[in-house]
Amino acid sequence: MSPEPRALRPDEAGGAVDLLNRVFWLDEGNPPELLDLFPAWYPPRHWDHHRVLEVGGRLVSHVGIIGQQVRCGEVTVDVAAISGVCTLKGYRKRGYASACLSDAIRIMEQYGYDLSILWTGIPEYYRRWGYEYAGRTVDYQAPEAVLRRIESPELTVERYEARPGQLEELFALYETQRYRLVRTADNMARALTAIRRWAWLARRGARAEAYAVVGSPWGAPRLQIYAGPPRVAAAALAAAVAHVPAETISLSLPPGDPLGALLQSEGVPAKAGAQGMIKLLQPGRLLQKFGLDPAQLPPLPPRDQVVAVLGSPDVKPKPPFPLDFFLWPLDHV
Repeated sequence: MSPEPRALRPDEAGGAVDLLNRVFWLDEGNPPELLDLFPAWYPPRHWDHHRVLEVGGRLVSHVGIIGQQVRCGEVTVDVAAISGVCTLKGYRKRGYASACLSDAIRIMEQYGYDLSILWTGIPEYYRRWGYEYAGRTVDYQAPEAVLRRIESPELTVERYEARPGQLEELFALYETQRYRLVRTADNMARALTAIRRWAWLARRGARAEAYAVVGSPWGAPRLQIYAGPPRVAAAALAAAVAHVPAETISLSLPPGDPLGALLQSEGVPAKAGAQGMIKLLQPGRLLQKFGLDPAQLPPLPPRDQVVAVLGSPDVKPKPPFPLDFFLWPLDHV
């Protein structure tokens, strides 16, 4: 009899972390630091958002669901990101991850999420489960010299150290973003305290105009999140690169991001990044949230629903919900 996927139990958290550390970190030659680097993978709620499969008393396969509310202009969308899809070596090619993913889709529908997103290098696998292409991130390797060249003059840059007023300034800038996770200031503060993660504020006079949060999980610095005008944010990024220290910083940005456009104008090459995918879970409710009539959506297969509701990545103009949407890796991998 084949083993069945089930919810992770709280007493099994250590075993799940060991599984993820083994597949994503130790097997790749990195130290096992899952919870230190990405604490949002195990929030203190919804243990059943982690679907696992056990063989002989050992957890061997896992699919995680990270649920978040996302602001899209004036609309709040309930989004479930698929993460940590893995199976131990020696147990692969048996359908275990597929069983966990099928169960995860059931749980996402049960909890009433509007849609699910993920990023992958094997998109055809996920299309079998109703996920459809949703554009790619755009990757850059920005040299510190370029960041120094394009940063605005008359700026001062300071490191975020939780001094009085800094969190409030950073959070106020975050709240100006049209597409963003629904956060509290306390949630933002916790996200900034993960190991090897630093934030920098760029000021013009006394006013904070931009920030950049940079992580360095395995030595190479990577932009986690930023806000503010790109030339001002470049100053914060340059300070972060110098702090690591490193000669370049990696960035993964949505298509059309103004910072990415600025880097390209300065000769920094752009490369296709991770393939984004979307599965609609509550298409009628999603249409209602954006003021559209659900009756306009005819019965369609799941992938066709994505195109009907959100359009194609190549179609202009884009619908209200952006196909190039993604959750910043400050919280997600």
